[in-house]
Amino acid sequence: MLLDMNDHSLPVYKALSSPARLKIIRLLAARPYSIKELSAKLGISQTITLRHVNQLKAAGLLKFTKEGKSKISHLTVDDIKIQFPSQVQASSLSSHKVDIPVGLYTDFQIEPTCGLADLNGFIGKVDEPKYWMAPERRNARIIWFAKGYVEYEVGNFLEPGEQVQMLTLSAEMGSEIPMVK
Repeated sequence: MLLDMNDHSLPVYKALSSPARLKIIRLLAARPYSIKELSAKLGISQTITLRHVNQLKAAGLLKFTKEGKSKISHLTVDDIKIQFPSQVQASSLSSHKVDIPVGLYTDFQIEPTCGLADLNGFIGKVDEPKYWMAPERRNARIIWFAKGYVEYEVGNFLEPGEQVQMLTLSAEMGSEIPMVK
């Protein structure tokens, strides 16, 4: 479901503004329920439960089916996105760009198969994590490992009074280990 900042989206926002209705949504995410079952789970009367469920239906978040004399509630939405009127333009914000070489990680926990390489070839021996602390790692152009993580830290270059409004991260990653020459 795609929402925006226009008045026609208000029924959904109102439907989501109630803890009881949010609990109903969580329950219905697991399986469909009758009004009687929802009422028992919520610990409120069937009349109040029906009022909550009708508001969720009016917002387009669920539908009813009939099973005998029971009215069964089913979720109709599993994702809601909100489209804001305009996106923040990165060009209108002050920015701080930091390029971190792949070998300047600050922490790591890796398991073989693993290695590092620069433009001239491997740094240390392949499949030996101890070489991941070699000073030459700062020149690495590629790193690889079968399992684990690498962690990078970036300085805080904000001036006093500045606040982060947007953060963009980019990285080049792959699932293969090319030969570096």
